[in-house]
Amino acid sequence: MPTPLQQLAFEQPNVAVMQFPFVWLPIFVVPVVAFTHVVALRRLLTSVPALKVPA
Repeated sequence: MPTPLQQLAFEQPNVAVMQFPFVWLPIFVVPVVAFTHVVALRRLLTSVPALKVPA
């Protein structure tokens, strides 16, 4: 269904996402980035408290 937003670029369709380097985005890059975010958040939530230095 055409929307007003699509009328901005009818003469130049977005076909670049079907070419080699861009097909890696949804297949490989996005899951890796999502996984690293989960790992980072998990490490932040389960981190060991800082060591206390004796005075």
